[in-house]
Amino acid sequence: MASSQNFDPCDTHMNLQEKFRSVGYHVDDPNDSLICDRTLTAGWYKFTSNAGGQMPESCVQPYHCGTHAPIWMNGAHPTVAEGIVTREACGNIAGTCCMYKTNIKVKNCGVKGFVYELQPTRGCSLAYCAGTGTPCRPDQYSLTGLTPCTDAYPKLPQNPQISNPIVLTDTFEFQCKVPFDTSRTDVKFEVTWLFNSKPDPTVPLTILSGNDRLAHLDQHYLKGHLGESISCAVSSYFLNSPQRKSPKVQSPDYWMGIRIEPAHLVVGENDPEKDVKLVSTIPIVCATPDKSSCKMEIYLDNNNHQTVGTSSCTQIMRPSDWNSATNQAVVNFKVLAQRDFKNDGDQNLVLHFNPIFSVDVPNIWNNYQIPYLQVQAKDKETSICSCVGDPHCITLDQNNAGKSAYHYFKVGEFLMYKSTSRPFEVHARTVTCNKASGATCNCAVAAREGNDQVIIDLCHHGWGQTYPRVSIQPKDHSQGTVVQKDPQGHTYYT
Repeated sequence: MASSQNFDPCDTHMNLQEKFRSVGYHVDDPNDSLICDRTLTAGWYKFTSNAGGQMPESCVQPYHCGTHAPIWMNGAHPTVAEGIVTREACGNIAGTCCMYKTNIKVKNCGVKGFVYELQPTRGCSLAYCAGTGTPCRPDQYSLTGLTPCTDAYPKLPQNPQISNPIVLTDTFEFQCKVPFDTSRTDVKFEVTWLFNSKPDPTVPLTILSGNDRLAHLDQHYLKGHLGESISCAVSSYFLNSPQRKSPKVQSPDYWMGIRIEPAHLVVGENDPEKDVKLVSTIPIVCATPDKSSCKMEIYLDNNNHQTVGTSSCTQIMRPSDWNSATNQAVVNFKVLAQRDFKNDGDQNLVLHFNPIFSVDVPNIWNNYQIPYLQVQAKDKETSICSCVGDPHCITLDQNNAGKSAYHYFKVGEFLMYKSTSRPFEVHARTVTCNKASGATCNCAVAAREGNDQVIIDLCHHGWGQTYPRVSIQPKDHSQGTVVQKDPQGHTYYT
């Protein structure tokens, strides 16, 4: 570093090279980045762009010089003989030419031009102006960087478009369409495939030339990307200037995978079954030798089976489920809340699916994890009818603490409960269990709900000699029909 005695800013200074600091440049595009000198290092600078190296000496209108509030020098430039002078620098804010003020120093270096001692601005977007040339816009080019300019690269009139899945004979693919005049053959397009807006280095770029405007991506490149959104990004350039490529322009997204509809389910105990859909947004397409066995089995890992049930633990999705009009494959199943005979409040649960693994579908599906289904099982108040002793019975509509039990001592079959609003009834059978006293005991109970019938029967053996015989009819009974027993096998709930 030179000592302060022989320091000359004409020889020792930093450079500011941005051509957009020129008074001749106006910010028209709201997407253009604005120059801000808030982080500028204090020191001596020389403006070195082709647009010119001298700060303007009169007010500059907003959004010129590549910034919001351009800074100009309020005073004349010094002569060589005057050496270093101090001048006021002004920033035009909202049409007030000198609302922002700061001091700068200036030196005339003769044929070397002018140098300026500048301070960082107190905020954004303010920047120092220099030069009067009209620079080419960021998307234009000339040898000098100034007008006249030509397009630096081909400009797409709109964003590229990604197709829905296109089913072919042995596979399916996505296509990326580049919206550009097919009669122009002096251009090329570089297509990058993105997953969740990020490239995958294992998926190759596609280069389009001539009048080709369609890029193709086969399904096997989707391995590891199910559950993500696919899109494409296009960069364009002229054949004679491949080094000048456009910024990448991205297509809309297309989500690939299986979703559950609805994603959140509310089902009450003993409510009717609720419909749930597995919706795939991509098809299952197998190669010709494997078409006969082509199907995907989806296994439900229901560790909440005592609270919620499903119509099947295995769902099967086939190529024929694909609907090209809706771009969906749909498989339906049903969920219901099991009656647990407890007043235990609502339960918030999730139904999980095992990760997919199958040799009967393309490998892109293997290890894909379907999102879980959130289920709120709404509790339903439970009432229990019971008969004890010889026998003393509490019916479903009695309050144990508030009413006495019913007593019946005869042998036979008795109607214990019959609903007046639905086909539900309960019968009990008694036998003599103590000949000396003539006492009777329950030996069997039968309950019917619609066409479903449950019988718990001890009458076929001597009293106390064996566990009861339990039967449920018909075999294809409703999912909501449940029989539970305690671990000792002494108590049964229906």
